[in-house]
Amino acid sequence: MPPPIDPARTVAHDDALRSLFAEQYVAMVRTATALLGRRADAEEVVQEAFIRMGAVIDRVPPETRTAYLHRVVVNQARGSLRHDRARKRQPRPLAEAASTPEDDAVASDGARRLLALLDELPERQRTCLVLRYHAGLTDTEIADALGLSLGSAKTHLRRGLEALRTKASLR
Repeated sequence: MPPPIDPARTVAHDDALRSLFAEQYVAMVRTATALLGRRADAEEVVQEAFIRMGAVIDRVPPETRTAYLHRVVVNQARGSLRHDRARKRQPRPLAEAASTPEDDAVASDGARRLLALLDELPERQRTCLVLRYHAGLTDTEIADALGLSLGSAKTHLRRGLEALRTKASLR
């Protein structure tokens, strides 16, 4: 027989999840959209990430919940991309990704070209760059979100930036 439910613990659990959702939902959807290229898929990934977070939020220290959530979103996005590839469908390029009307209105040609260049990078470099420059994570947070060592995260960032500079200079 399962242990009895503690109402005080349930309220604290729900409050912690609601607070995290209010603080991080928009940022997580933007990050997932940048990784997947489709806002609808990004929203599904983030929804699944919050469901998974709800199952473990009591065991995740409050100071690491955002990093844990980033990791779940990135892993869910990777899984979604793998599933797409297995079905022989390619994700739409970032340059064509549906975002908010406000984002579309201010997107410049330079930003569109940058997104197109990001599409050409290896997945790990692209993910690191999106987490750094789109989500605003630090090197340590990127390493935590991707399950990498700090040195590997820095290497992927450096190589990704070098590749972008090279590709931009050739065009």
